[in-house]
Amino acid sequence: MAYQSAWITKKDLILAAAVRVKDGNPAAWEEVKVPGQKSRTFISLVAAECQQTVDVGIGCNLKRGGPETSLDVLAMPNASGARDATGTFLGLELIDIIGSAEGPDASIAWGDVTQKTIDSGNPGGWIESASSVPGPTPPPAVLPPGREEALNELNWLDYYYGAPEGLQRPNGLSINGGPDFEGIAAWYLDIYQRERMAGKSRTDARAAYVAQIRRSAEWQAKHPGVTP
Repeated sequence: MAYQSAWITKKDLILAAAVRVKDGNPAAWEEVKVPGQKSRTFISLVAAECQQTVDVGIGCNLKRGGPETSLDVLAMPNASGARDATGTFLGLELIDIIGSAEGPDASIAWGDVTQKTIDSGNPGGWIESASSVPGPTPPPAVLPPGREEALNELNWLDYYYGAPEGLQRPNGLSINGGPDFEGIAAWYLDIYQRERMAGKSRTDARAAYVAQIRRSAEWQAKHPGVTP
């Protein structure tokens, strides 16, 4: 079967998608100008953009069937095209979309390299996107306060439970001869730790649970006539 382009009718749409990616990702575009470039961010972004706005069949190409991904070639299903080493499609149409890649004069272009690939005897290889493209950066893990901060805060809470301005309990953060676990859970775990993990300062996190304590019936009974 002689090769015939099946994607030339979508040339303008594909090139427009490549230009959008170029304009929206200048750092990725600059990468394609670097000699010996190993990054495949730009071509993968173009493939992803084309899959969303042109056709889901547009992917990246594995050079000579792999494992290396081409810096500048898109692969599209075409039974009359080059063999697909991955077996995903019967054949592939291979379009070089970057003229003068790995040089300062790189530009968006349309270069059909399908027949050249067929003549070389080498296959292509269809993949959805280049494997080297990083995914979204996850947010940094939010950790609860460490041991030193926890001990400091629980000691302060114990003080406040016994302080004249606090709950005025003679035994502080103790009840029936043991730790007041309910108080620890309510003020330290439920409020202080939550506020700290939300990014609040130690002062603000403490103020949050103190405000709640001052609204309790116990505190108000100890401070009649005082506005919480």
